[in-house]
Amino acid sequence: MSLVNDLKPVVSCGWLAPPTNGKKEGTRYVLGAEVKLSCDRGYVLRGSEKRTCLETGQWSGEITICKTGVVEWRNKVKAEIRATRDLLLLSFK
Repeated sequence: MSLVNDLKPVVSCGWLAPPTNGKKEGTRYVLGAEVKLSCDRGYVLRGSEKRTCLETGQWSGEITICKTGVVEWRNKVKAEIRATRDLLLLSFK
């Protein structure tokens, strides 16, 4: 058994940045490694909360971003007010 024959290629997915206004848990970037992503208080996570390094050298899931929840809520209410102005009906979902 020789050392050269025992060496196998290492699959690396590369560094995964934390989302802006968020955090990343995990510092391993090789095959099978998992990274958990979250958002700071006041922000809402869009995309994948957990990503896994795949055999292809790519991260699973979707790009993770953190959006402000308050602005999104205000915009939704404004849109519903405009849409229902004549009926004077507000719907909060």
